[in-house]
Amino acid sequence: MLTGCSKETDTLEPTAGPLLQDSWTWSQTSGGFTGQVLTPAGTGDQQQLEFGADGQVRRYRNGRLVATDTYSVSRGTSVIDRQNAIIVKYGSGLDQSAFISGSLLTLRDEAADGQLHQYSR
Repeated sequence: MLTGCSKETDTLEPTAGPLLQDSWTWSQTSGGFTGQVLTPAGTGDQQQLEFGADGQVRRYRNGRLVATDTYSVSRGTSVIDRQNAIIVKYGSGLDQSAFISGSLLTLRDEAADGQLHQYSR
């Protein structure tokens, strides 16, 4: 994963954290400096991202736990478009903008050459 740029965040987003707390199945990653589009069909990997109420996020690949990290949710200014956004900050240093629409989750790396990751419940 890429490391995001630093930025200031203000108040916690009270509704985004609980909305994020679920198990999400990866459907596509696009962008980055290569511009390629990755999907489960193309990579042969099934991936899940699980945001827990305990502030832990777990990543599974083909049913096996491959990574754990801490996370927090706040409101901040995106480095991508300078708009107010929900920012997910990980203990590893990565920041991502989060967009939730019904059963769809989009995570955008907060870096100039970042990727866009799409998940569904």
